[in-house]
Amino acid sequence: MNEPWGMLDEAELPARYGSDIVHAMARDPGTLFIYWELTEAGRGDAAARLPAAARALGAPRPGLRLRAASTPAPGAATTHELLLLIDDELGQAYVDWPHPGWAQVELGVIAGGVFAAACAAPPAPVPPAMPAASGAARTATSPWRRREGQL
Repeated sequence: MNEPWGMLDEAELPARYGSDIVHAMARDPGTLFIYWELTEAGRGDAAARLPAAARALGAPRPGLRLRAASTPAPGAATTHELLLLIDDELGQAYVDWPHPGWAQVELGVIAGGVFAAACAAPPAPVPPAMPAASGAARTATSPWRRREGQL
């Protein structure tokens, strides 16, 4: 193929980018897909923010904190929280999350049941499992009509 800009060249994506990142997205109304990378520097910075009492209970381990909120606003009140220990500093997982609204996901370390964040994902919208109650949804109409041969 004679393609001048190299846009169609096949190149492998790097396994690591060397930065702390976590991202979440709803796969369906009850499941989040989360991927992450936690660097040694990010892990160390997060561990340094843990209270001494938490560090005394055990070595900080990589983990995720998931919280459910009704709005994507920073500092929004949360209704559910889940701490997950992760085995690898680079990975991905599907997580059962039956809480519609917004998922707030952070990557960091956990020690003694206390979490300290290294980074946070943008809030991820989580759809409800069922449609809205009758009358709760509104519809819109368009002034445009399709005619034969025209849009």
